[in-house]
Amino acid sequence: MKYELRTAFLMLGLFFFAQITGLFIINQNFEHYGVENFRNNELFSDAIFTLPVSIIIFSLLFLLIYKLNMKKLLIVWYAFAFIACVTISLSSFINFYYAVFISACLLLLKFVSNDDFLHNMLELLVYGGIAVVVIPLLSPVSAILLLIIISIYDFIAVYFSKHMIILAKTQFALNIFSGLQIRTGGKGAILGGGDIAFPLILAGVMLRDYSAINAILIIYGSLIGLTILILTGEDDKFYPAMPFITMGCLFGYVLGLFFL
Repeated sequence: MKYELRTAFLMLGLFFFAQITGLFIINQNFEHYGVENFRNNELFSDAIFTLPVSIIIFSLLFLLIYKLNMKKLLIVWYAFAFIACVTISLSSFINFYYAVFISACLLLLKFVSNDDFLHNMLELLVYGGIAVVVIPLLSPVSAILLLIIISIYDFIAVYFSKHMIILAKTQFALNIFSGLQIRTGGKGAILGGGDIAFPLILAGVMLRDYSAINAILIIYGSLIGLTILILTGEDDKFYPAMPFITMGCLFGYVLGLFFL
């Protein structure tokens, strides 16, 4: 088992809560702006290639900046991304300018605090914002293909190039880790932001095109996939989570076909 029981339950609970919170934010955006504004059929095929390539480029650029010892630039980059994502999440509930101000205040609070609970609660606002931006680019089929491509990339980046491990450690060292983190008894557990955002994106696409039941089944499927990883993984080893999560999402998708 990858984590001790308490840590495993905490991680799974946080993951599930992040998915539900993100789906709530997505649904609020659908209701606020109109669901048709989150569908662009012309971009569906292009996104399959542009999104994975963009992720790879940004990951390598992040590592290059770190190698050049430009740490302040990385912090500014993270700050901009955090404020942008949280603003998107909040702006369907409150005035846009209030959302920007609150996002900036939350960022400052995050930087001055080293508390895992606060970090994780603030992270919950990030993934809904990411999903709201990406959902219009994808159909259900292209979203599934995207998860498969990202899973292959995750596998290579952890086991072969290992730059995903370096990326996570770098973010953690600079206190700009994008993901969930739990530190108990001197040991830590982390889950990258992409492992949370990608299944949420698929769930949001299913909510847009089908129903809440289909979206919830994607979430439960991703939770099952993460559970299998935690149960079968070994302590102190890095694993690519996306292949497990994607398999769970596919299970949820197939199960959801019975409700169409």
